[in-house]
Amino acid sequence: MKTKIKITEEQYEKFAELLEKSIHCQAAYQCEHDDAGSAYARMPREGDFDYSCGDSRLKEWLKENDLIIPEEDYESFVDEVLDWSNINPGHQFSNPENNGDFLVGSFPVGEIEDQYCIDDLVSLLDTDISTAKEFAAMAMKDNRFFLKPNGDGGVVSYTYTDAVWNFTIDVEWAKDRI
Repeated sequence: MKTKIKITEEQYEKFAELLEKSIHCQAAYQCEHDDAGSAYARMPREGDFDYSCGDSRLKEWLKENDLIIPEEDYESFVDEVLDWSNINPGHQFSNPENNGDFLVGSFPVGEIEDQYCIDDLVSLLDTDISTAKEFAAMAMKDNRFFLKPNGDGGVVSYTYTDAVWNFTIDVEWAKDRI
């Protein structure tokens, strides 16, 4: 005979706060931590520089900052820009060029997917499997989360952000490589 577990409103709120904190920590990591930003390191080479007139913008920025690169060295300088530019967190409305930096590219984080298998929920909530499953079912109906079932009684959370990873160079960076 199965017994129905009933989570009280107080228990639910306690569990919801724990899940919310975990989701926010994951979002903060994906949007602000250097390791997460480094995962985007290949992106400048994957077209944004070319599609956003990067070559002509870079030449103009170098000229504006009185930085002269011999023509025969320009291609290798561009390679350095694409491979070794600074990676900084920002948001879709930030403009790193306001402080004189050259924007190599800007790449949105967008949606963050975070899976909480039932065992993860049990550990996070410090409870048993039945209670964790009941909480997961209730949380999927809670508008403060965007959750979908993951198949084992746990959930997958989705968080949309306006975060971006900006790839920039500044005058000192460029001088060091000329």
